[in-house]
Amino acid sequence: MDFQLAQVNITRMRAPLSDPVMWGFVRRAAAVNVQAEAAPGFVWRIPDDSGTEAVFGPLVMANLSVWESVEALRAYLYGGLHLDAMRLRKNWFDSSGLAAHVALWWVPRGHLPTLDEGRARLDLLATEGPGPRAFTLDRPHPPDRTPTP
Repeated sequence: MDFQLAQVNITRMRAPLSDPVMWGFVRRAAAVNVQAEAAPGFVWRIPDDSGTEAVFGPLVMANLSVWESVEALRAYLYGGLHLDAMRLRKNWFDSSGLAAHVALWWVPRGHLPTLDEGRARLDLLATEGPGPRAFTLDRPHPPDRTPTP
């Protein structure tokens, strides 16, 4: 079976998107998303109006995407506009109190994960630590060892 990399990350906003505190983020978001979608190895991302609050709670923002490889995701995250936004993230977000806020896992090629799947992987990472079913960029696992969810 052929696999692709799914990633979920969540963070708590310091204020609603309409608040002036969040304007710097809001001004950058569209360009960052356009760059992601044009990045080598990008497959898919959940639409912005995804219903994150229903899964994670108020003021929590989630990003869910699929990539061809760990290397493709890493190249996007640490280059271009995304890196600039990451450097400023503490102005807009606070992830303290979140047991795990980023999780990666392998999905069969063509599968589009849901926010509920992402939540389950974050929970796995928080309770079991990095492993073949949920891992981090620092401790990736190869897709050929992926157990059935």
